[in-house]
Amino acid sequence: MTWNCQGCGSHRFLRSFKEYTQDHKPHMLALLETRISGRKADSAINRTRFARSYRVETAGPKKNKRKALWKDLNEGHNNISVPWVLAGGFNAILSNTEKRGGSTRTNGCKHFQEFIDKNHLRDLGFKGPRFTWNRGMIYERLDRMVANVKWTELAPKASVIHLPRLKSYHLPILLQPSNRLLSQTVKPFRFLASWTTHLDFNQFVRGGWHSEGNIINSLSNSTNDQGFKS
Repeated sequence: MTWNCQGCGSHRFLRSFKEYTQDHKPHMLALLETRISGRKADSAINRTRFARSYRVETAGPKKNKRKALWKDLNEGHNNISVPWVLAGGFNAILSNTEKRGGSTRTNGCKHFQEFIDKNHLRDLGFKGPRFTWNRGMIYERLDRMVANVKWTELAPKASVIHLPRLKSYHLPILLQPSNRLLSQTVKPFRFLASWTTHLDFNQFVRGGWHSEGNIINSLSNSTNDQGFKS
């Protein structure tokens, strides 16, 4: 599982983190854009209660070095002869179909496309919401998982799930070894303000929301009712 959490030093992050890990129980988790370092990062890692961890200090965004990054990735791939997966937030799209809103003239990131093609990588696709990042009226698929042919042959039924969004502008993405779907993550939750005007709205919410549960389960209970469609 990978998640561009956009900061992990707050209590809000920890609550969202527990929601994801308790519901989906990932064996391995990568947190991106944590926005903390040093002792604060060590403290955050300890709170996650993962037995093992590896931390890399950020170097900050450097747009002028992105081309060099793709070059380094290409050279690194040449030294890999085993099945492998590359996952996370690439901050790049492959085509204009992976973006909605804002400028739609782009055909995708040229260097990203060349990296995929040159190394014969396969996009593992996804189940769930179409876009992994949203801010205002702009939506993009910036997070994904790609793999080489050896890996896809080893795990032909693997599925990538776009999980519900909590806290961050990015959705977490989860890799499952089989094509079994997570019932609570296939459809995104949508809310219409007009629902609040219904005479039975408050009673309906109280009936579907359980204070002893967690956010995801409570949303699932509420949206399972015929009156709320995802």
